Amino acid sequence: MKDLVKVIIKNSGIIEKNEALFCGVNETQCQAIFEIGRAKRISLKELSEILLLDKMTMSRTIEYLAKNGIIVRSMKQEDRRYATIVLTKRGEEIFKRMEKRVENYYDRVISSIPDNKKDQVTESLGIFMKALDKNKCC
Repeated sequence: MKDLVKVIIKNSGIIEKNEALFCGVNETQCQAIFEIGRAKRISLKELSEILLLDKMTMSRTIEYLAKNGIIVRSMKQEDRRYATIVLTKRGEEIFKRMEKRVENYYDRVISSIPDNKKDQVTESLGIFMKALDKNKCC
């Protein structure tokens, strides 16, 4: 059930809005921190695809995070167009605080569901997720 709740909440953007306020960054920067933290090391291209951001927004986001000591970019010598991104120690601390707050949030949401209804909710969420997968928007 927790995995389904995570997917629905992640897709809704609820967390990014609340966590962004907590961390003093905007929603896009918050999402980037989450994805970099989850991946440990990610290319700029991969991050852009996950976040569905255009080049300009991605560049501004990464520039802000780098200037504020949250991430480090590194370029491959053989291909200067390929940049990998990792969290700095400061970025890792922010990510861990965010991750802990998010896990606590998931736990609170799940604990709010009566025990005798959890199986029903899990089944219904599974059906709902399959319906979303079958019917992609736009």
